[in-house]
Amino acid sequence: MNFIKIARDSLRLWLRDASVIGICTTVIMGTVFVWVTLMLFSYFILNFKDDFPQFAITALACCIALSSLALAAVSLLMSSRRLRRQETIRAYQEWSRETLGDVRTITNHLGKDEDLSYGTVSIILDTNKRSDENLKSLKCGSTCEIDKIARSIRNTLNGLEILSVGVNEGIYDRDTLRHLAGSKLIGLHKYFGKYIHAVQKGIHSGVDNSRAYESFQWMAEDLEYQNALEKRQERTRYASIIKRGR
Repeated sequence: MNFIKIARDSLRLWLRDASVIGICTTVIMGTVFVWVTLMLFSYFILNFKDDFPQFAITALACCIALSSLALAAVSLLMSSRRLRRQETIRAYQEWSRETLGDVRTITNHLGKDEDLSYGTVSIILDTNKRSDENLKSLKCGSTCEIDKIARSIRNTLNGLEILSVGVNEGIYDRDTLRHLAGSKLIGLHKYFGKYIHAVQKGIHSGVDNSRAYESFQWMAEDLEYQNALEKRQERTRYASIIKRGR
């Protein structure tokens, strides 16, 4: 999958650390420079009053150089953030494009209900439950291609897990993804919630796999929390505006 290659080979892995290192280096160098400058000013004023103008010119040149360094560090930080946002949009679009067929397969066969029921999940994960009678409970009925549906679900969730790892590790920008597709990702987490739970607990396989789709869960829960927090802040702000208006 091209999406997996993008996530694996992305050159933006270093951007967050590089920006932090750049800013920290600037602050440390600036602090050292100010301290050294003050010490030298004191020394020259006390011992070399005649040469003070020349020293002042040198100090001014150093200040200009330091300002240029600080500007470069800020530019690096802004550039890294912009590239992270661009990479986030590109990665999400790639995932959407590559899983479009899988999502259609899932919704066409299982419907667009709020979430998959445990009965549906058991039919998908447990081959012993795929009797004609059980298949009739599904939207697609006895014509269901369960193996195809199961494969589509795995492809969709695997792609979401890779995207989520990128977000949780800081490769992709969480806020950009939240504004771009936060509601959709939260909805997908809810839709596949019982399936993920069954896989993690090994309900049908007998194998405990508690870390399956763990990053996707964390990301979806965090997106939901951030959305709720934002709405609460908006309500508080509007309430304060109304209160001041009175």
